[in-house]
Amino acid sequence: MKCFRVDLWRHLSAYVDGELDRKTVRRVEDHLLECNACRLRLARRRDGQRFALQLPRETATTDHWAALAAALDAEAAAPRVASTPRRLPNWRKLFAAPVFASALFAGALIVFGWSYFINKAAPKAPQPLLAHSFDASHFRPVSIADISNNTEPHVVAEGYVTEVRIDEEDGDLMFKLVEDLAQPRPFIICEIVSPINLAPPVVGSRVKVYGVSRYDAEEGRHWHEVHPVLALEKVHD
Repeated sequence: MKCFRVDLWRHLSAYVDGELDRKTVRRVEDHLLECNACRLRLARRRDGQRFALQLPRETATTDHWAALAAALDAEAAAPRVASTPRRLPNWRKLFAAPVFASALFAGALIVFGWSYFINKAAPKAPQPLLAHSFDASHFRPVSIADISNNTEPHVVAEGYVTEVRIDEEDGDLMFKLVEDLAQPRPFIICEIVSPINLAPPVVGSRVKVYGVSRYDAEEGRHWHEVHPVLALEKVHD
């Protein structure tokens, strides 16, 4: 699904570099929660940044600054030839002309009509909660409290969603799954990665999560995960 939020695209590089104010960060992250295309765009920027940081630093073998400075000084000292000023068109009169106003109005109508037709005619790309053509029979049911004893690669876990956010490292969408909304533990961290097109679950909702069971041993984490999430299913209490 294409995204036309150019006003937010231009903030992604600054978001990766940590240069945005708190209000803009909130706007960008709220959009990333709903937009797979921009999450993929963010992941590519992070990959590019990591690649750039790994490149060796190069130092120029020769310094051409002295020759450049001499050329600039010579140009500044050279006598200037007076040139006949060009007569600029009177844009104010042009803009005020009835023909220009009519053409501008007609152009605006064409653009508006084209946008309306495209939005009405083109079907919107779905954001399913449950992946298409998904076979759940090969997934082993596990409870959140017992996932540490699981040895199967594909699991299905059921619980309540207590937190939804964007992973700062890779731009993936993360949410926390617990057995009881009143108890923060035990929990499982679930991650939706591109290009799997799944709508983020609603905080407080009860869902079944189908995906790959793994353990994140990175410093500051040390938790069990369903990563990537392959499908989600709402559960009605």
